[in-house]
Amino acid sequence: MSTAVRRQSIVDHGGAGGGGTTTTTAAGNIHSSSRTALIMTSAQSRRVSFSQAPPISAVSRSYENSYKTEPEKEFSPAAAKRVIREVMEAMLNDQKYDSATCNQLTLTVADVIKKRVKELGFARYKIVTNIAIGQADETSVAFASRCVWNVNFDSFAEYTYKNGSLFAVGLVYALYCD
Repeated sequence: MSTAVRRQSIVDHGGAGGGGTTTTTAAGNIHSSSRTALIMTSAQSRRVSFSQAPPISAVSRSYENSYKTEPEKEFSPAAAKRVIREVMEAMLNDQKYDSATCNQLTLTVADVIKKRVKELGFARYKIVTNIAIGQADETSVAFASRCVWNVNFDSFAEYTYKNGSLFAVGLVYALYCD
C-alpha cells in the first residue's frame, strides 16, 4: 500500500531563521526547517471580516393602532350563505358517499368556502369554516356550537345540503378583530 505524498515548499525570504523551507504531505503533516515559515491548510483557513459594521438583519416595522372599534363593512350572513350554497351544490352535486373520499372532500370544500367568503371583502374579520359530510340514511344527526363573541359585529351563516347519497352541513363564523 503506497501513500501519496504532496510536496509544497515555501521559501522564507529574509526571516529571522533565514531561508528555511516547509514541506506538507497529503496527510497534513507539516515539516518545517525554519521557525518563521507558516502555511495554512484549507481545513485551518477561516474567512475573516475586517468590517466594523454590524451584520445586516431584517427591518422590523411597527404599525400604529388604528383604534377602529367598528367594522367599515359589517359581515353579511346572507351573502355568506349564498357562497356556501353555491360551493356545496357545485362540488357535491354528483358525489356518492364514500368515507375515504369524503375526508379529503370536507377539507377541500371548507377551503374553497373560506376563500370565497374572504373575497367578499369583510375587512378585519377572521373567517372560520366548519364542514361536516355524512351518509344520508335513516339516522339522525344533531350539530351544536357555542361561541363567545361580540353580538354587535360577530356573526355566522349556515347551509345544509342533501342529495340521495350524502348530506353536508356548512358553517361560516365571522369574528371581528379590532
